[in-house]
Amino acid sequence: MSSIFTGAIAAAIRGDTVSIMLGAKLNYLSGPDAYWNGIGPLDATAFGGPIFKGVGALGSMSGSLEIGTQAATQELTLTLSGLDSSIIAKMQDQETEVQGRRAEIYFLTFAAPAGARETERVLISCARRRTLVMDRMPLEAGPTEGGHQVAISVVCQPLLAGKNRAPWAFLTDADQQARYAGDRVCERVQELIQKQSIVFSG
Repeated sequence: MSSIFTGAIAAAIRGDTVSIMLGAKLNYLSGPDAYWNGIGPLDATAFGGPIFKGVGALGSMSGSLEIGTQAATQELTLTLSGLDSSIIAKMQDQETEVQGRRAEIYFLTFAAPAGARETERVLISCARRRTLVMDRMPLEAGPTEGGHQVAISVVCQPLLAGKNRAPWAFLTDADQQARYAGDRVCERVQELIQKQSIVFSG
């Protein structure tokens, strides 16, 4: 994996225009896919990275990639548009395909000679920035000028995000009996749910 700074510093010294874009490798159960927020495929194998698929102008990556103590609670959302049926299938089976699996976030550094067009820029480094955990894959639909746009988002959370959550469970008599057979503390919870009056006697 290349350093994000080595190639960028050399390009800046030459007077080139340096730009950075984001890439993400999502390790689905059925196999990994990689995306970047540009148009068309991007081969980063020369720098130890994957081959990225472009999400294009309709896709986006939003969120913060800060470092330090705040990074433990920051999530990243990758929005994909113009998707094929395989991504839709992953969304429909996201409990096994997506949830809890790793997502690798990359910084992609490009350089172009001063005054050059954007299409003339060249990838000069691909550095893995963070590793997150995929949490959920919601489907979003909304109106556009040409009709409707359907997009699937992948919400990624920090590796330690779950450490900030207290354990939880439904408070039912069946759950309580499974934990402590014979315990009667939750035997009338269902009556509370149904808003029935309960009279306790000694």
